Amino acid sequence: MLQFIARENNRFSVPELVQMAIEGGCAWIVLDPGEMPDEVIREMTLEIIPLCKESSTILTMVDHVDMAKELGIHGVLLQDDRRSPAELRELFGPEAIIGVEIGSFMQAMALQGVDVDYAQFASAMDLDSITRIVADFRSEGEVLPLVYAGDAPVSDFGSVMASGVSGVAISRRIADAEDPVKATEQAIAELKHASKND
Repeated sequence: MLQFIARENNRFSVPELVQMAIEGGCAWIVLDPGEMPDEVIREMTLEIIPLCKESSTILTMVDHVDMAKELGIHGVLLQDDRRSPAELRELFGPEAIIGVEIGSFMQAMALQGVDVDYAQFASAMDLDSITRIVADFRSEGEVLPLVYAGDAPVSDFGSVMASGVSGVAISRRIADAEDPVKATEQAIAELKHASKND
């Protein structure tokens, strides 16, 4: 599974990047508006929603919970928002996708019995640490999907998937590529290859 984290870029607008990622076959877009003003986030997201609907692409957003709810997108990834996953489940309903960023084994285990759909490792984490956490987490019988976040070279996807994660979330690897559509296609192909060899 590939997620494209869509952020502001010097070359393309966020909607342009989303369109190219979708053209390349990405089926899950994560908007990361950062500190954009609410009106800018709203306008940008309203431009992106039809692109995702037309292609049956999942659309979620980092934090900005109230905006995500207002605009009716698929869900959120909690990074800095301090509301609990339980609060979000009540707010969004049973069909929403709720992810939580984690940075340690303890944070992963704290999700036991919590109604979330996946956990994403903080992008600053190294692969060795992630591999250990995944192994320890699975040894406890936990099956929650865990996602690697970072811009590992496509050639390293084999190592990333060998860590036991369920998928990857990347940004610059696509956004900074000479041809983002081809970069997305290549990432998906390499990820499928890595998953088969896992």
